[in-house]
Amino acid sequence: MIPYLYVLAAAFLWGTSFVAGKIAFGVADAPLIVLARFAMAGLFWLPVFCRSVRSVPSSRWGALLLLSFLMIPATFLLQFMGLQYTSATSATLMIGFEPLMVMLVGWLIWREQMTALHLLLGTVALAGVLLVMGWPSGANFLGCLLVLLSTVVVAIWVRWSKIWMQSLSVNAFTALTTVLGTVMLIPFALFLTNDWQVNLSTQGASALLYLGIGCSLGAGWLWNMGMRSIPANAGGMFLALEPIFGVIFAVALLYEPLGATTLAGIGLVVIPVLVISVLPVLQARRLPEAC
Repeated sequence: MIPYLYVLAAAFLWGTSFVAGKIAFGVADAPLIVLARFAMAGLFWLPVFCRSVRSVPSSRWGALLLLSFLMIPATFLLQFMGLQYTSATSATLMIGFEPLMVMLVGWLIWREQMTALHLLLGTVALAGVLLVMGWPSGANFLGCLLVLLSTVVVAIWVRWSKIWMQSLSVNAFTALTTVLGTVMLIPFALFLTNDWQVNLSTQGASALLYLGIGCSLGAGWLWNMGMRSIPANAGGMFLALEPIFGVIFAVALLYEPLGATTLAGIGLVVIPVLVISVLPVLQARRLPEAC
């Protein structure tokens, strides 16, 4: 039971990160918020980084740098700069499409097998994404597009990171990619910052700490702790809850309205993702019965 609570807590933290991001925008511009968030995480992982840096052969450093760039600067600058142009609800729904994006990118690039049901559910969810975005000229379009592009980046590095995890421990891999990604984030964050004004407040500082300690450090640790003891396919069920947590707290804390179009988009995105996430668990339970 405890491992499932760990994974559920991680999904909650990740699902509410855009709500915290919206509040943190009252402190500083989006690129600076991303930089501050990962500076906290990078400092925490620095001792582990120093111990692990020699475990990577010189021939693999180029690939590790590229992977770290995709995992932190590319992913999170796209997400949080997109969040500036759309609501936390809409941004969360774009992230909710991530499990299906991983499947679609795997099918398109790596020719991984997809069933007709997966394609159908992916098409339905994509229709929901376009509905929320306001395709092709809605007010949410630019922000949603940037966040959606981040899911393509995630779909690429998720597969690539699995190769690295075979030769590095979880802590070593996390430390290396976090510290390297944070260092590479600095010039991009400084270049993309439009407003250098910093407005400290209790609420904004709390949101920033929530992002840095809760979402960047705590969620990853909770996820890894939980996934050590539960089936891998069960993790997808909890990730599918991210947009649900995000929407609930965007409405409760930010008072974001839910119109008919948004509600329809939520249904079209969340239901297919839940179905695809639950199917492997149901199939795994049937296999012992068949034997």
